[in-house]
Amino acid sequence: MTGSTSMWAETYHSFSDTFNQVLLLVGIRTSKRQVTERHPLGYGKEQFFWSFIVATLIFGISGILSLEQGFSSLLGTKSHHLENVTITYIILAISFVFEANALRIAFRIFKKGIEDRGEKLTFSSMRTEFKESKDTSILTVIVEDSAALLGIAIATTAVFLSDVTGNLI
Repeated sequence: MTGSTSMWAETYHSFSDTFNQVLLLVGIRTSKRQVTERHPLGYGKEQFFWSFIVATLIFGISGILSLEQGFSSLLGTKSHHLENVTITYIILAISFVFEANALRIAFRIFKKGIEDRGEKLTFSSMRTEFKESKDTSILTVIVEDSAALLGIAIATTAVFLSDVTGNLI
């Protein structure tokens, strides 16, 4: 629709992100299963496994596809030209709003964990919470959404520079 390599990368990320949220939900639900004779210690650690799978998928699938798209564009194996730049900016803005909101919600939960320990929100308390938190799904969302916001900023900058200069590289 837009011909932008950055938008292809954002598309791969969005599909990956949606699938990853489903996997995190699976991890949360399966970790709450009751103790059984076969699993006398329960299933609580399953949430860590699913968070690992999510991280692998983010870097594996969407990262490799984005790199392939970028190298194809750089090496000239695919012909690209920008179209509908306004639509590109609108999509990136909407993506930014959704990612920022998800990060805000996750950070609010993260902050509550710090406050529940009776500490104030400082860099030191956040670092401690990152090291000691048992809620891997919140940590995964914070890291992934922070990286996503950075990616959106980079994509917006790349689209802007391509639009202004006419150079797609």
